[in-house]
Amino acid sequence: MANAVFNLMRRLPPNQVAKSLAGVGSLIEDEKLKQQIFDQVDQPLEVETDTATGQQFLKHEYNRDGDSYRSPYSNTYFPPSPDATFFPSEALLALEQKANALFATYVQLYYDFAISSVYFNDTDSQGFNACFLVKKELNNEKNIKKGCWDAVHIVACNLSAAPKATYRVFTTVMITVEKEDSSVG
Repeated sequence: MANAVFNLMRRLPPNQVAKSLAGVGSLIEDEKLKQQIFDQVDQPLEVETDTATGQQFLKHEYNRDGDSYRSPYSNTYFPPSPDATFFPSEALLALEQKANALFATYVQLYYDFAISSVYFNDTDSQGFNACFLVKKELNNEKNIKKGCWDAVHIVACNLSAAPKATYRVFTTVMITVEKEDSSVG
């Protein structure tokens, strides 16, 4: 059944993925299957503000615990969740904070005024997972009425053969453009 849902989601309008996913999810009674589908279907990134630091961060499955999202800047969940238990180890948190500073500089130079967030997670095996997120919105620029670029880069790093590391990178880019132009339609 999961494959049928994934095939359906690939054919539905990408700019309405959240609405489509909610509709499909309401038809699935098996909670485990529903969670698997919600975890594996990429949705447009949303922006949240860390009220402790005043910095904006991106919400994704990698920083979600229940209905709350962890900020990479203060390592706290928004909205506050006393039940949140999903935090990186101290060493990985320090690496995550350095990666956020470095990636933010790269994103500002390359994307010009985009928002980025980086999240690191411990794994059960030797290694870690990382998620690099970028969101760039365009409004009334370059003949584009509205547009958005959401990029999700997930890195699975295995350190079992240290000092040699093996890793896999998975990337998803979602682009939405609304343009009113006679040449486009």
